[in-house]
Amino acid sequence: MAKSRSKIALLFFGGSGIQTGDGRIFEVTKKEEITAWLKELPELGILADIEPVFVFGGPASEVTPALWSALAKKIGELYPSVDGVVVTHGIDTIVYTGAMLSFMLHNLGKPVVLTTSPLAKEMQSPADSEGLVSDYRNLGVRANLINALQVATMNLGEVVIMHGNRVMRANQTIKSIGPGQNFFEPIGEGLLGKVDFGIKLFGHVRERGKGKLKVDAALDDHVCTMRIQPASHAEQIARMIASGCRALMLRSYSTLPYPQSFIPYLRLAQEKGIPVVCHNLFALKSTRANEEYILINDMTYEAALTKCMWVLGKTREREEFRKLLYRDVAGERIKANV
Repeated sequence: MAKSRSKIALLFFGGSGIQTGDGRIFEVTKKEEITAWLKELPELGILADIEPVFVFGGPASEVTPALWSALAKKIGELYPSVDGVVVTHGIDTIVYTGAMLSFMLHNLGKPVVLTTSPLAKEMQSPADSEGLVSDYRNLGVRANLINALQVATMNLGEVVIMHGNRVMRANQTIKSIGPGQNFFEPIGEGLLGKVDFGIKLFGHVRERGKGKLKVDAALDDHVCTMRIQPASHAEQIARMIASGCRALMLRSYSTLPYPQSFIPYLRLAQEKGIPVVCHNLFALKSTRANEEYILINDMTYEAALTKCMWVLGKTREREEFRKLLYRDVAGERIKANV
């Protein structure tokens, strides 16, 4: 008996740029462009039955928390009728979206695979075919999308990013610092598989489960962020508190989470019931029970920030916020540095 074909939902959320035979960059920016776009990729129909759905067609810089909620809800609607989900996404914020989806989609028993293309319509002049950009053009979404569709048919039950020759856990992936063929780097146990004469998944992947999917798309984006650097002024925290933020996210650079000048302002936030999250992968783990901040040193910054928004959508009570933030929800916790 022939094996039934997989049905894969293909959600357009930006990042759909492909280079056509005549050299044009073609991407889906509205629903009406999907049919013509799919004609440029006939090989997709060989891999699976495709159900295309338009969600968002703008650049990655325009992705908002409201769009994250809409994307999660759309995945929930399609989930019962498909075998897996592939999402095209702009390259700049794909890690944030992937991390947020991992918190919004509970009891995930099918793959949700995000993939991306560095190609955009702005890259159409002859000069764009030279130098570093030529390497980016050759990547496109075509190869990534073909691999993503294959991953979406595999025994995988989590949110991942498929890019280049890597399958990566979305909430344990960071954007690469320097230029190169790999735009992203997995950390911790973030590398789930590789493309090498086929796609091989590693033993620590979360396999497909049988539980019913629960979509928890509620979030609160009133999180003020600040990167602490040598020139940072502590009084900025007071201004953020006055602006009406409901949680503070401080990204520090040293083994000590913050300079001493910050203490009065952290205590001010504590008095007002505003949770302060200090993200620092190099900081020593604090053991104080009543500290002025919540230290996160075992999550990526993208996972920590999106999780803060997701937790804030559940509670504004400081201790409950702390407990839920520390709970491993979707395999986002990586091995601590100490």
